[in-house]
Amino acid sequence: MRARLLVLLVPAITTLIAVVVTRRQGVTRLWAAALATIELVGATALFFGANLVIGAGLVLVAPRLTGYDTTLYEVADVALLVLSLMQAAVFEGVRRRSASD
Repeated sequence: MRARLLVLLVPAITTLIAVVVTRRQGVTRLWAAALATIELVGATALFFGANLVIGAGLVLVAPRLTGYDTTLYEVADVALLVLSLMQAAVFEGVRRRSASD
């Protein structure tokens, strides 16, 4: 229980430090950054869900096509979440650039 609390406490402290530092730059930038973070989290959730659905479909089809059995455990890897975050970051970056052009 204490380890879980520590995992939550460390980012909370660094977030408070970041808020104090960025507060000098203005609240508007802080809100813009918070909004961008929420958009990134949403895009990550969408990519992760799509990746899970496509991965599950491939797990169901793979034995028929290749003859090798696979499991859903191979799809439900934390690496898929990290890759989904990377996909979302690229997507949001491209979306923001095209909106500003």
